[in-house]
Amino acid sequence: AFWLYRQMMVSKKLLALISPESLMGGLHFAWDNYVAPSDSESHLPPIDLREANNIIAWASLRRVLHGPSFGPVIYYKVQIYGLISILVFFGSAIVQALGSYYVSLNGGGAFGFDVELASHFRLVSLALPLAAQVFLSYNINRLSHHHLKALGRAQSANWALAVEMQQSHPDKAAELSYSADLLGAVMAEIESQNDAAPMRVLFMEAQPAVVGLLGSAIVSVVILKIRGFTIDAD
Repeated sequence: AFWLYRQMMVSKKLLALISPESLMGGLHFAWDNYVAPSDSESHLPPIDLREANNIIAWASLRRVLHGPSFGPVIYYKVQIYGLISILVFFGSAIVQALGSYYVSLNGGGAFGFDVELASHFRLVSLALPLAAQVFLSYNINRLSHHHLKALGRAQSANWALAVEMQQSHPDKAAELSYSADLLGAVMAEIESQNDAAPMRVLFMEAQPAVVGLLGSAIVSVVILKIRGFTIDAD
């Protein structure tokens, strides 16, 4: 979760370079409001998106620092280790429920309270980090939409300025038109990445629904352990 948090902060810095007025601080963002960043945050000067070289430089930074491109080896290790962990935890909970059932069949008593408590604590300790991962990954995905919003505004401004300077400064108008085309290409790349390679948790796209899915699975296992197995004699 800490690694994902640092990744989210890097994506926020990328947004601050092109649209500091979109940055709300913390984990919340808006497009038409501004809250000054805290003193603990570095104040990055915004770059001029009328210059083609600045657009290329920012796109290159984002290509290696945003989303799954930020430490891809660690990213996929987190996915694999998380999937293995949840399979092990759920498997151990089911095995314990089966063991309790067979012990009761043989006339033995149920597992002690300490065993049951430790089992439930393991499930909760697994669910909380996963929920944090989903929350952070979802915010990273949301940042892509803020990148698109900022780039779209800059593209519209470049087109408008190019039209205005077409007669008086044709060379500058051509540069602005080229920059607007570059912004459009970068936006198309971001949209393609959002569709093909969004941030994932347990190889599922990071959405709030994933937390509900994990919570439902954990509640089902807990109910199974509390009620135990029953077999109809008929």
